[in-house]
Amino acid sequence: MLKKILLLILSLMLFLTTQEVVLLDIFFSKEVKYLVNFLCLLAILFSVRYIIFIGILDLVFWLLVIVYIYIRFSYFGISKNSAVDLYHFLKFYLAFKVVVALIRQGNYENVSGAIKWSILLAFVSFVLFLIKPENLFVFEDHSGHTVYATYFSFSSSIYNLPGISFARMNSVFDEPGTFGLFISMVLFLDYYNRKKFDFTFLSIGVLGLSSMSLAYIIYFIGIIIIASVSKVRLRNFFIVAILFALFAFLLSFDSSFSEYIVGRFDSILNDSHNRSSGNELALEFLAQSWVGLSDTMFDKRLIPSSGIMVLAAYKGVLFVLPFVFSVLWLLVYFPKNKTIFFFLFLIVIATRNNFFTGFMLHILLFIIIWSYYIPNLRKK
Repeated sequence: MLKKILLLILSLMLFLTTQEVVLLDIFFSKEVKYLVNFLCLLAILFSVRYIIFIGILDLVFWLLVIVYIYIRFSYFGISKNSAVDLYHFLKFYLAFKVVVALIRQGNYENVSGAIKWSILLAFVSFVLFLIKPENLFVFEDHSGHTVYATYFSFSSSIYNLPGISFARMNSVFDEPGTFGLFISMVLFLDYYNRKKFDFTFLSIGVLGLSSMSLAYIIYFIGIIIIASVSKVRLRNFFIVAILFALFAFLLSFDSSFSEYIVGRFDSILNDSHNRSSGNELALEFLAQSWVGLSDTMFDKRLIPSSGIMVLAAYKGVLFVLPFVFSVLWLLVYFPKNKTIFFFLFLIVIATRNNFFTGFMLHILLFIIIWSYYIPNLRKK
């Protein structure tokens, strides 16, 4: 009992000190925050059972890391970012081992109430901001993003269109896309464990639309389609019809607002979206050099986007291989009938750099611990 409570506290501290969670950026320096984050990860590592450190996964992962470091050294010598890269590999590896161990031994029942409330409060803030646009205060996070504190959520993307103002919600994260990824992981774990297309699942998915993350919207639509087709029930089709009717009503709410939504989807088709154009530019860099760019070129941030293609362009193809290998290796733990769901999840994480540098695994770890252990504590 005491050990589980300690694990909950440690995972909460790990979550709050993760780079993408900006709540503590107001109070603590970046160095203190990252130090606490790493110490919490180590403490969780030694608190979880059934972690296997010597196996095929471990050997292949570190072999790929060694090959990457050797090739980078051969082309660019020792750089200031070499230690940072090694640190990211280590954090990813440790967090990945904990996540696998927790999935193996966990007894999942439902999404934690604390997580549900955080998503609900972000949606309430989205609605209130539509009614009365208002910021409580503004600050700059450790990554240099300007963050606005709205009603019960942060936002780093506020739009003032003719006739309407709205804010894409971050919850406690640095940007809406990260919040969208967080909700995607919540939905993924919930459906993976319960295999239920019910009110709890759908309410979380709908409330998550406050992030207005394009990757999340595509992911959520994919979830609805797959869940409806896999279990052909009249109730499922009725729920889907209501959801699309609500979405159509939202688009008719304001012409400027609907043009913005439609424009985001259209930007993918005409390559004007930052992800599409960024990936196209990343491919051009990869065609010139498969080993990535030098530190000087990396610091210039030449590609205005994120995701696995951009990481490969900056750091080289070999940099992303250990991460990709580890994530694909998780398929061992997923039954065949859920594999397509896993790949939908991969579509989302492939658009975010922060998953492949390990930090988003900390958030996944937090979701797992709070959704696996809190129901068991209540029973006792």
